[in-house]
Amino acid sequence: MSAKRKRRRLRDRRDGPADITPGMAQRFKVLRLGEGKKPRTVTGNLGNLSIVYGHWWRDTCKLVSGNPFEDVQPPKDEKRPPRIISAEEEEKFLG
Repeated sequence: MSAKRKRRRLRDRRDGPADITPGMAQRFKVLRLGEGKKPRTVTGNLGNLSIVYGHWWRDTCKLVSGNPFEDVQPPKDEKRPPRIISAEEEEKFLG
């Protein structure tokens, strides 16, 4: 799904990207998690939207004065410990 379509989900009959508030950006995170999206997916969504707002719409195009996604904390995601492969698996992989 494109960042533009994701942004549309935030809108409550808004006219453009400048109408998105930090509260709406936070609500986006909650809604995506509520839809059953994994924390890693939501973190990626927030990162993409932050790039669009921060770099493109604010800095390059001058369409907005701020980035409503910059202070939204990504959801907590459990970090899995690395799996150490056995010598047998390594040999099979390299062979």
